[in-house]
Amino acid sequence: MKRVAARLWRLIRGPLQWRILWFAHAKFMVGVTGVVRNDAGQVLLLKHRMWPPERPWGLPTGYAIKSEEFSLTIVREVKEETGLDVKPGRLGA
Repeated sequence: MKRVAARLWRLIRGPLQWRILWFAHAKFMVGVTGVVRNDAGQVLLLKHRMWPPERPWGLPTGYAIKSEEFSLTIVREVKEETGLDVKPGRLGA
């Protein structure tokens, strides 16, 4: 069976192979949004450059890197966007 599959694979070289590989693998992005509060309970809002001009303010957001824990995604995104070091808390806190 493996030999037959290998032969077929060689016969369909080129774009068709790429299309089969593309369909065979999962493709998705995971977006993460965090609520960042200071000790006084104030919430961090960022002015996003890529958002519509009439509503540019929002919570820190970003996309998770493959195998990254979501809590660390928001820590990384806040650091990249603001330079601030934040500590993740528990969900629903």
